[in-house]
Amino acid sequence: MGSDDQQLDELTKITDSYVSLSELTVRLQADYLELSDKFEKQSRQLEEINNQVTKALEANSKLSTYLSNILECLDAGVVVFGVDGKICLFNRAAEMLTGISRQKAIDKHYITIFPGDEHESTFSLLNGTQTKARGEKWFGSQPVGYSSSKIFDDNGNCCGVVEILYDISGEKKLRKTIRQVSALAALGEMSAIVAHQVRNPLAGIIGFANLLQRDLPSDHPSANLAQKISRGANELNRIMTNLLNFTKKTKPDFRELDFIKFTKEVISSFSNEHVAGKIKIDFLGLSMVKKMVDFHKGTIRANSPAGGGAEFIIELPL
Repeated sequence: MGSDDQQLDELTKITDSYVSLSELTVRLQADYLELSDKFEKQSRQLEEINNQVTKALEANSKLSTYLSNILECLDAGVVVFGVDGKICLFNRAAEMLTGISRQKAIDKHYITIFPGDEHESTFSLLNGTQTKARGEKWFGSQPVGYSSSKIFDDNGNCCGVVEILYDISGEKKLRKTIRQVSALAALGEMSAIVAHQVRNPLAGIIGFANLLQRDLPSDHPSANLAQKISRGANELNRIMTNLLNFTKKTKPDFRELDFIKFTKEVISSFSNEHVAGKIKIDFLGLSMVKKMVDFHKGTIRANSPAGGGAEFIIELPL
């Protein structure tokens, strides 16, 4: 019996161990399932985070591309350089205005690409106390206006400078036109005063010359002189009349005409002597021509041929 009790006791222990092992297995299986469930949840969370990051990166890439496209479409040139002075952005308009390619400018020092005192005001913003600079400068024959500003980060530290370039050639032409118009206005006012002052005594000269021509016999020695006085006074009066007409503010009265017929009539009005190249052109005549060409929004150019004389080319839009 002792042996049987011992075997029974061992069997009981084995049974208990088996039960304990089974319970442990159940707990391990439960823990495994719980861990699997947590892992799956975390995997889903990580996948969701990854998707969000991917979408954010795609959105950031699209935004970056969108901003880049905007910069490329601007008429104004944009140049950006960092605290090291190296250019990191150089858009298409900057290439066109400066005549410098992007490949040559990017990663190069600003002063290396733009040497000269006229560019110093922009570069000095980097280490100076000023935060903005404005002015004009030239790139070859291209006049350019610029507006430069410091760039600050969220902490208020300077992280670079942005320079905006814009074409001011149209503005330059407008300024020149305004100066010309002002000069012409002053000239017109003065000419009108002079013309009025001259025409009054001129009318008396013409009147007395006509009286002399009437009273003197045709064979009188002074008859020819009186005729010359009258002819000269009338020519002067014609010039004064044209001068007054030139200074008046007039509006064009456009009408349809046969341009070829009109041109032939103009040519035929000149004598053979004129056609031979002896046309006398004065300042007032050219001024009247220029005024008429401007009315038609055309252009007039003058050339001096090698053989002498002058050539005037008029171009009118159709």
